[in-house]
Amino acid sequence: MKLEKTLVLQSGRSVRITRCEYLVEAGKSELDVLIKEPNEETFRPLIGLTHPKYWKLKKWSRISQCF
Repeated sequence: MKLEKTLVLQSGRSVRITRCEYLVEAGKSELDVLIKEPNEETFRPLIGLTHPKYWKLKKWSRISQCF
């Protein structure tokens, strides 16, 4: 089963969340999150492994867990 929800934030940015269930017996599912700025035509994925801010955020999340 595939469920999809599009949210529009106050900033005008749109977020599309898609949930795909597979192996229903095992209860596993997968989430895809895509974003779209107000001036963009299509949705795009969030920052990935190749984006420099990804590593800064990953480092920050490790630091914040210590507190």
